[in-house]
Amino acid sequence: MRQMWDCPKCHSLNQPNSARCYHCQTLRGAAVAADGTVVAGGAGSGNPRTRVGPIGILAILLVLAVVVGVGLTAALGHIGPAASPSAPSMAATSPSQTAMAPPTASPSDPAVAPSPTPTPRATAVPIEQAAVVHFGALIAKKDLAYHMEVSGSSTAGTFRNRFRYSLDVVGGDFRGTLTTRDLAATCDGVRKAGRIYARCPGTAWASRDDSGGNWSFWPFMGLADIGNLNPPTLIKANGTTLVHVTSTGTYSTGINRMLNFANAQDTGLPVSLELWITTSGIPVKAVFRLGAIQTGQGTMTGKGTYVFTHVGRKVTIRAPK
Repeated sequence: MRQMWDCPKCHSLNQPNSARCYHCQTLRGAAVAADGTVVAGGAGSGNPRTRVGPIGILAILLVLAVVVGVGLTAALGHIGPAASPSAPSMAATSPSQTAMAPPTASPSDPAVAPSPTPTPRATAVPIEQAAVVHFGALIAKKDLAYHMEVSGSSTAGTFRNRFRYSLDVVGGDFRGTLTTRDLAATCDGVRKAGRIYARCPGTAWASRDDSGGNWSFWPFMGLADIGNLNPPTLIKANGTTLVHVTSTGTYSTGINRMLNFANAQDTGLPVSLELWITTSGIPVKAVFRLGAIQTGQGTMTGKGTYVFTHVGRKVTIRAPK
């Protein structure tokens, strides 16, 4: 004869051949905790009426927490700063999704500070124009010093005169030699403080007033303003690059010193100047011309060629004793 069995949960007596408690449906032989919760077998095994106790629920929640935590860690790993270059980019999958805007950088952050606005590049001045500007600044100096070798000729009717100068010049003053009278005589000459001094062979020093400046070599070649020059051009001379420039119709100067004329008219004459200067504005050569004019002595013309050296070298001019 088989014995009836006692339910481990509700302690009801059940028939020997029944598998479950008739009262609480707990499986025969199920393990039950002290608080009445079925730990193994019993109501949770395939029966929809079976309830899960507090300990079972706690275990399920712990498992879910671990799964969710692992999932979040993996997701953060994909979108964080250390994301793998091979990770797929995040893109919106539907129109309702909002695209992630890039972070706004602070202007104070030196790494992302806006680049300064570039300064417009100044237009380069052509070499020949810059040379003329430097030349103008040079000849504006009233104490400009240089050496010049001059050769030329002039005519007035039947009179002809060839001449040569070899002079050190400082501003309007000079010292050196002057060969005149169709190259028949070479005299020492000095101009200092508005007076001309001359000493020809066999004579003593003689002087006369030149406060009017007929024999003053300042302004340089009679150029009061570089505005009296035409636009310059670059040329090659003996393998050297020079700047060539000519005078405009406004150029005017006296011819006494320029062509070795005595007491000649000094204004309103058809004169012209041709200049060669270096690309740094240093004068190298000049040609001075007097166009044909009619005088009481006949037709007057003239030409003088000037070669300049030692520009800027210090020279002291003293009056003879």
